[in-house]
Amino acid sequence: MFHRFSAFLILLVIASSSWEENLTLVLHANEYEITDVQEGWQMVRMEEFGSVVEPGKPMLPARVFLIALPPGARVEDVTVEGFGEQELPGTYEIVPSPPLVPTASGEIHQDWLTFVRNEWTANYESAYTSDEPYPHNVGEFLSTGNLRKWRFARVSYKPFAYRPLSKQLVFYPSARVSIHYSLPSPGSAEAIETERLLTDRKGEGLASQLLVNHQDAKRWYEEPGKSGGALQPYDYVIITGSTLTAGVSPLVAWKTSLGYNVNVVTTDWISTTYTGIDLQEKIRNFLIDKYPSLQWGIEWVLLAADIDVIPMRKCYPDASNHANDVPTDHYYADLTGNWDSDSDGFPGEYGEDGVDIAPELWVGRIPYSNVDSLLHICNKIVSFEADSSTWKNRCLLMGAILEYFNEDGSGWPGCDGADLECGMSLEFLYPGDILVEARGLAPSPWWSAPWLVADSLTYLNAINWWSTGRYGMVNLVGHGNSSSAARKVWAWDNGNSIPDNPAEFTWPTFFDKAACASLNDNYPSIVLSIGCDNSYPETPNLGRALLRKGASGVIGSTRLCYHIQGWWGVPQGGTFTLNHMFFRYLTLDDAQLGRALYSSKLLYYNNYLYPGYEWTDQQNMFDFCLYGDPSMRRFPVPAPKVVSTSPAAHDPSASSTTSIQATFDSDMLSATMNAGAYGTFLVWGTQSGPRYVGSVGYTPGTRTATFTTPHLPFFAGEQVIATLTDGILSGDSAALDRYSFSFTVQASNPTNAQFDSTTSYAVGGWPGILAAVDLNYTNHVDLLVLDSRTGSDTVFTLMNDGSGNFIPAPKYSLGSPPTSVCAMDADRDGDIDAVVACDTMIVFLQNDGLGNFPTQQYYSYGWGAGSSLQNLRNNDLGGRGTILDFALSFGGNDLAVLLFRDLANGAARYDYYDLRGGIADLCVGDLNSDGEVDIIGTMSPYVWPTDSLWIMWNEGSGSYAPPTYIYAGAGAHAIYGNDLNGDGLLDLATACIWDTSVTVLINNGSGGFHSPVRYPISIPSFFHDGPRQIDGSDLDGDGDIDLIAFNIWTGMSLIDSLYLFSNNGNGTFSGPTSYALRAPPRDVLCADLDSDQDIDIVASLGNYPPFPIQVLWNTGGGAQCGDCNGDGRITIADATYLVAYIYRGGPAPIGQGDVNLDGRTTIADATSLVAFIYRGGPPPCQPTSPGIRSVDERTRVRR
Repeated sequence: MFHRFSAFLILLVIASSSWEENLTLVLHANEYEITDVQEGWQMVRMEEFGSVVEPGKPMLPARVFLIALPPGARVEDVTVEGFGEQELPGTYEIVPSPPLVPTASGEIHQDWLTFVRNEWTANYESAYTSDEPYPHNVGEFLSTGNLRKWRFARVSYKPFAYRPLSKQLVFYPSARVSIHYSLPSPGSAEAIETERLLTDRKGEGLASQLLVNHQDAKRWYEEPGKSGGALQPYDYVIITGSTLTAGVSPLVAWKTSLGYNVNVVTTDWISTTYTGIDLQEKIRNFLIDKYPSLQWGIEWVLLAADIDVIPMRKCYPDASNHANDVPTDHYYADLTGNWDSDSDGFPGEYGEDGVDIAPELWVGRIPYSNVDSLLHICNKIVSFEADSSTWKNRCLLMGAILEYFNEDGSGWPGCDGADLECGMSLEFLYPGDILVEARGLAPSPWWSAPWLVADSLTYLNAINWWSTGRYGMVNLVGHGNSSSAARKVWAWDNGNSIPDNPAEFTWPTFFDKAACASLNDNYPSIVLSIGCDNSYPETPNLGRALLRKGASGVIGSTRLCYHIQGWWGVPQGGTFTLNHMFFRYLTLDDAQLGRALYSSKLLYYNNYLYPGYEWTDQQNMFDFCLYGDPSMRRFPVPAPKVVSTSPAAHDPSASSTTSIQATFDSDMLSATMNAGAYGTFLVWGTQSGPRYVGSVGYTPGTRTATFTTPHLPFFAGEQVIATLTDGILSGDSAALDRYSFSFTVQASNPTNAQFDSTTSYAVGGWPGILAAVDLNYTNHVDLLVLDSRTGSDTVFTLMNDGSGNFIPAPKYSLGSPPTSVCAMDADRDGDIDAVVACDTMIVFLQNDGLGNFPTQQYYSYGWGAGSSLQNLRNNDLGGRGTILDFALSFGGNDLAVLLFRDLANGAARYDYYDLRGGIADLCVGDLNSDGEVDIIGTMSPYVWPTDSLWIMWNEGSGSYAPPTYIYAGAGAHAIYGNDLNGDGLLDLATACIWDTSVTVLINNGSGGFHSPVRYPISIPSFFHDGPRQIDGSDLDGDGDIDLIAFNIWTGMSLIDSLYLFSNNGNGTFSGPTSYALRAPPRDVLCADLDSDQDIDIVASLGNYPPFPIQVLWNTGGGAQCGDCNGDGRITIADATYLVAYIYRGGPAPIGQGDVNLDGRTTIADATSLVAFIYRGGPPPCQPTSPGIRSVDERTRVRR
């Protein structure tokens, strides 16, 4: 894992311009030690710091810090000042930096050695004959870059300076970094792009590890209150040719089964859809467009074709040598860097182009352009990843000598691949077998360690060990070309005891393409080869051959790669450090292949400075590419799961001021947990609206995430839905098994469920279906009413004035008769919109924040006349962190599941299901407690009276299994779901027509139900059927769910009564008690209409003149909130009563004492009562005074 460095944000000030600012941080050095190395030299080693490696000059600790900047910031000026200067006592012989040498063979290697030795000698003489401090500064600004939405500056910090002549060391324990930056002008193209990326939720874990001030910078990256675009579930994209798609089908099926959302895209489609100078640029433009979370949320990309179909981008890291072209797939990973910022047609030039290396995506390639090879490799990848056998822990490490000590009399140290291999084996790569150089005049010193080394490194030994050994990982270190890896052997000496180039050396091959035929493809290894050109893409290279047989994934170099001569450990950098860190991430962190490779590149790139040779550093970044699946792991990693929640799922009486918690079975990355309209931990009140303003804290010890929001309380009786998305990652970067749960808020004012003092309202039509929701954020329930007149297309609104009195508001015409209604934030702007199912379409009425619906959008999805849309239910069916998913039924047998994105982009997926016997009613909820929302429905009792209820189990991501049919009462017509017996499981109740009863089905916890229990309704009429409808709520405030049934037909007319069944606390029911209405009800809903913490009832009475909306107030003997002494009034006596309870042990309050709804009864409640009685403060249990907030205030509070 990456480690955070000690850095503190100490200053943030506004400069003279409104779009210019300064950011100041202090960086601190870590613990260090000064150790003796070869031949009297010394070296300073600092924990978690790399080195300044300028060949021939003093090698000292250095580190590149990535400092987060505000979104879109442009750096204008940077200063780095060291302070706390300390001159260390004594004198020191600081070792000069070794050269960088290509891992090539033969003439190429010799030519470079000649060049670099001359350079090294000149640097050494210049530095060590002077007393000028080296390096010449404590740090400097290097470049800017992006990691997905995160903007950063790369700033180096070099805490030591050395004076070679006087041999003095100066230490700067701290450095102050001041960055002057400007922000893009509002409305500019740069500002628009910055805004587009702000809602991206991927990459949070990596950003938290890399950015030194990530925690402080998070406030800059709060998502905007309203954003276009839509969340789509394509985290894994495979790009291939149009004739090759069948070749990747096994991998698509496998990755889908692991929880990835895979999309296969063809180059033909990309080429015709996107612009660019060539196919490479078109593909990159496609990825730039789709990678943010509001588009597809891409993290993984597999290029499933060779370069004839999907070319690599040729880059030119050495800006002075355009003959040195380096093909790379890194071009498709770094999407925010400007690869040709100087527009000279030579991308990737160090110092001239704005490549930032930081990957937005993890990218791999299968370099074959035929279906058979793709199928073979994809099946092999699937088999490898699914295999949990221990052979995958074993490794084969083959390390050749790259240079010998004192070659050509240079005095330079040697470089032995066995130093790398044996070091890794001793530290973390075991068990394994190591092959080292045993031939020639100077064998590897490790050859004398038979307890560690298995055999000598030869061609036959390499084939024999690899083909028979069953290794999960193989590492080759040698001089390379496109087809082989070779040793460098000092074969003879001319008598001077000096290894002289080139005459005294041989270059025997120890592995090549032909050897792949001997490997066992049933045990395919993960291979990293440190050798130049081993993955040279223009020819049938070694890496490509290995992937075809012998390997499940290969990392190799497309051109020359550069190592440090004399490498002894990770702090020195070069390809050996890249190699070491790749296997460390792969094994100790269990990282996927792509993540391990790119994380190694990032550590390398940000820890080692090569003044004058930076282009070789960048070439190493471009060189090493992955052949294979970037998301492949060594072992199957189960997705982390939510194991418990608070409140518990389906809790029927949760506190209105509760925080919401989820506990996991694995350690999680806290940086991937966030609130907001596009967050990963989302909470909605079905009546009070979304909670976008909030925070998510994580406690590692208990593995618990806690969502808190300042916008409380929830409304009494409403259902609250919480969703945790797969954007939450575990410590090993596995995506969470998505989880959604719900609970019901308690009605905390106990009553006897007596309803009287009825009030009626006129709306100007015949009210039918009802919905209760806070439309204008006054913290009171308003009403949506559908007109039930034949041919009418009207929706009415009734606005609550704060006391339960409803004021008619404007009505809205839809263009088609309405049949069902849902309320949710359809455009994710923080207010609640109305979604209405009409005969032939769905209509979205967009709230302006004040309870008005000036804008309407229509969706029909090809539904024609007579489609007869009827039941509309919403929830998070697809597990995507949105309740904008719908289950809807039609007049026949059809059920549709519509996974909606948002108003800007419509449906993400639309599935039809054909159910026998028609559909009478729908209910959605998690029946089997797997965190996925199932769909339950009743069949038309006029067609199939025996199997009267069906369940469609959610198989994940909104895909549903064929229905399971169960008996649920004679002629079950309507259905209601909640936890009726308090065991944490979703139970069901049905309204049954044929035997005039309510039937209760108690969940047995194993995917089924106990035998239905019938509760009859006695009707004094021979001919009758019903009830047709049912609802539930805690009507008496005792903490369990009661039931209410209605709509009974006598054969002549509908009965004008409601029937209340009281829960006995264990899922059995007493009653019913009937309540007469002024006319037969068309619909009934339960809600706290007057904010007194008990549940009232509102009924629509159809064509009853003149007042077709009737409210039954819950006044049944229970004292109201704040009436602490129970005398039926709220006076100063209640405050006195409450004080006596709190301080003197007096009797408990009769009416609710927690009048400020903070979850406790304290002196603050007595103070609130006094304020209400004498100063006009908020009424008890109403935390804010009535009144409509301005749009600006609403956005600020609830966004």
